[in-house]
Amino acid sequence: MKKIIKELSVGLLITSPMFAMAQYQQPPSTLQALIEKVTNYAIGIIIAIAVLYVLWGAFKFLTSQGGDGVKEGKDTIIYALVAVGIALLARILVRIVVEIAQF
Repeated sequence: MKKIIKELSVGLLITSPMFAMAQYQQPPSTLQALIEKVTNYAIGIIIAIAVLYVLWGAFKFLTSQGGDGVKEGKDTIIYALVAVGIALLARILVRIVVEIAQF
């Protein structure tokens, strides 16, 4: 228990400058800036989740011992990569729509 507390305190000590240097940012002034900011956050979240799914698929693939887990692992990895591709295409589509509409 003491080791866990020590590791957590070291982790907080390392990340504390990041929190201390946080600055206030002005909210987006235009609808275009707001849309881009929201899509950037959404893409980041989707990619983070996709990385976790790729790791989960690799884990299922490696621990399946040749059974049905091999197909499930491959499918999970493929679905995660397709999700990243769709997310990037959605970002491109949002940019095109914003440019056409000229918000």
